[in-house]
Amino acid sequence: METYFTEFTSYLAQLPEEVALWLGILGLIVFTLALCIGWLIGRRRVVRIREDVRSIQREKEKLQERLQANEEEQKKLAHELVDLTTEKDDLLVRLQTTQSRNSELNHRLTEARTTNEQLQATNQSYATTIEDLNDQVIGLKTRNEQFLHQGDTAGGAAGPTALELAERVARLERKLEALIST
Repeated sequence: METYFTEFTSYLAQLPEEVALWLGILGLIVFTLALCIGWLIGRRRVVRIREDVRSIQREKEKLQERLQANEEEQKKLAHELVDLTTEKDDLLVRLQTTQSRNSELNHRLTEARTTNEQLQATNQSYATTIEDLNDQVIGLKTRNEQFLHQGDTAGGAAGPTALELAERVARLERKLEALIST
């Protein structure tokens, strides 16, 4: 490369002064034009880069706004989640309470059924006893009527008197009423 530069300077030294001056001016004009063109191209690039930077800044601002909106939405969703979790916990407590109460009611229902069965058995026993007593009362009333009828026809008294029989019937009826009321 040094050889070309050396050859070029020796060529310029051989040229007449006037031609060298014109070549120097021409070189300066070309250099100035190249500098202006470079500046224009550079400016154009700078303008384009500035537009790109502004565009990027606008996009950045939009993204920041979206980020802020997303953060607010995330906070709202977090509050909703907390509310839902609290509500779920409350519902679980209510469910456990309800299940406990249901279990207690089932237990009481079983006891009531058992008691009901016992009472039905007792009622059957009482019903049988009442029927027997009714049969006895009917029998006694019949015997009483027979005795009264025989007493009227026989004129006197072989067995218990009508008053005694009436008292017995009254006692049996009181027993019957006592059994019915219990």
